[in-house]
Amino acid sequence: MATSPIDAGFAVAPQCPRLPDDIVLNIFERLPAKSVGRCRCLSHNWAAALSSDDFADHHRRLANRRDSPRVFFLHHSFQDGPLMHVWSQDSPSGASSRMDVPRATNGNTIGSTDEVPQTINGNVLRLATLQCRGLVILQKSGTDVNYLCNPSTGKMAALPQGQKEGQKTWYENVIQQQYASLGLGYDVHTKTHNVVRIHYGGCDREGLPRSVECQVSVINSTGRWRPIQEKPSAWVRYDEPSVFAQGHVYWLAHRKVNISANRPVEMAIVSFSLADHTFGTVAPPLGLESKSLSKHNLGELDGHLCLFNHNVSQLSCYDIWLLHEHGANVWNLRCRIDMSKVSPDITDRFVRCRLYPLAIINSGNRILLVQPRIAFANNYSRLCAYDPVACDVEDIYSGSNMVYHCVMSSIDAAVYEESIISFG
Repeated sequence: MATSPIDAGFAVAPQCPRLPDDIVLNIFERLPAKSVGRCRCLSHNWAAALSSDDFADHHRRLANRRDSPRVFFLHHSFQDGPLMHVWSQDSPSGASSRMDVPRATNGNTIGSTDEVPQTINGNVLRLATLQCRGLVILQKSGTDVNYLCNPSTGKMAALPQGQKEGQKTWYENVIQQQYASLGLGYDVHTKTHNVVRIHYGGCDREGLPRSVECQVSVINSTGRWRPIQEKPSAWVRYDEPSVFAQGHVYWLAHRKVNISANRPVEMAIVSFSLADHTFGTVAPPLGLESKSLSKHNLGELDGHLCLFNHNVSQLSCYDIWLLHEHGANVWNLRCRIDMSKVSPDITDRFVRCRLYPLAIINSGNRILLVQPRIAFANNYSRLCAYDPVACDVEDIYSGSNMVYHCVMSSIDAAVYEESIISFG
């Protein structure tokens, strides 16, 4: 650095030894994202040093310990509106802390400061994508209004809206197969986050998409949607969050729609490459039929695409698969939980609900799972860890402090990373 940030920012008393800049930067690279933001106010030189791409990469690696993932719970009740709770194994006494949902714009461009409404006709915020290098996309359920959010810095802003369907309600559009799904990924070559939007304009008599429009928006660029020629060959699901892993965005999708029964039939895993903006499909693990994908969900574990069963009550074994390498179509069975060997009290509680793997913890020896809150089934979200050696599941966090006096509530849970990425 031509001019030392320390020399340019403030004077140091002669009797105090001065730490070299590289050591100070190494300390900053381990700080929470909010603290880094405050340190940028020291001087123009520090602001530049702490905003560089190299610093962002180092901070992402050093400020996020693989054995101590951070989890945020997106909670909504009609009494209190949208809220976030964040949890980490490093938290004192293992409790979660409350964080107000960030401020964001209600308009069509990133950068305004209007507040997200508490409720609009009963709409709540839900996860439209899982986290991608510190960012997630939240959607106002029942609408095509989406927000880009950085949970670690508390920043949030609306994405530009895409094509609209006139005066129809969102539900009418979905029934008529006129809807949009989003994906969030990171291009390692341009070092930018990209949002891909897939819009369907109805289906034909064969149950195939009548028209598909695909667009990409690069975060911190023009803020506009840019059309691309590539299109997926299936119906990407709108009700499950997309997943980013190994340079690709993934969705579960229906090959076609059964017009007579209005129910999807054969399914597929659709991928989108951030490198060349092309769509493809990923074959499921050997022995798993495409139709059975309807009983599965996608996630991300240890940087890999994850495929898992979503309804424990119908299973004797709970399987978690990892895609070893994109393009090779090689799946590894990461773990198999034999439900007959899990302790009875855990089994009784879990067979009534869904389990979602979130992260690999304890040096790869355990898998962190979340049991989301489901109305009339369990009162609050729980985090548990599966130990393959003991063949048992251990409770490690109960989200009882997220219970509100409201039956109609929902909680989405996801892992997030400390990230200094800003937008707007």
